[in-house]
Amino acid sequence: MNKYIFTGAIGFVLTTFLHFFTNFDITMQKLFFHKHQWLIDGEEPFARFWFYQMPKGLVALLGVLLIAWLIKKIKNKEAFDKCNGIMALSYLLLFPWLTNVLKSHIPQFCPRDSALFLGPYVGTFFEALQAGMHCYPGAHASTGMAFASMYFLVPTNNKKWSVLGACSLCQVLGLYQVFRGAHFITDNVATMFFGVFFLGVMIAIRTTKGIHVRPHTGTQGSLRRQGPPGPGTEVCL
Repeated sequence: MNKYIFTGAIGFVLTTFLHFFTNFDITMQKLFFHKHQWLIDGEEPFARFWFYQMPKGLVALLGVLLIAWLIKKIKNKEAFDKCNGIMALSYLLLFPWLTNVLKSHIPQFCPRDSALFLGPYVGTFFEALQAGMHCYPGAHASTGMAFASMYFLVPTNNKKWSVLGACSLCQVLGLYQVFRGAHFITDNVATMFFGVFFLGVMIAIRTTKGIHVRPHTGTQGSLRRQGPPGPGTEVCL
């Protein structure tokens, strides 16, 4: 088990407990609801463009560019780590989809639907189940977390920064949803930890391919096929 799987799993479980069994979210959400209005108007075009429409467009553009890059490399028979390219593209496409699948199976209200914030529902689990409401984890925040796919494309000494950057972007985009009453804070934190966990799973899959490299600090080095890695070798990454 790598550190990303462990950190992501523990973080997701703790965040889920905080969300469903404490009043943390309600207490925090009251800070963004004044005089029967949310801090940000969800229909305000400037904020909607920068924090909702543009990020989704960037993820779509990144996906297209990755596909074009892989096709170009394969077509020209250029030397490159095709596996890392495929893993990056897979994470970019799969993670937002998996977050939506997970969200669709967890009954939960969004803040603006709760009677505490002038919504139509009391906000119990069973009422959410009957109403078909799903708001946990945050799907929009997964757009930012999808950029953790860059982990597979950057040099070794920059990998942790690619993860930290994706986590930060995840929270920035998620806060837009929090400020307009579309999500609780822990919705987005759960998305972040789920993304870290899924990244760990992808890394584990990547390291089963039997490709090992010499220890390095930023370059790929020479690739070779061999048996299980011995002391002093770094697997795939």
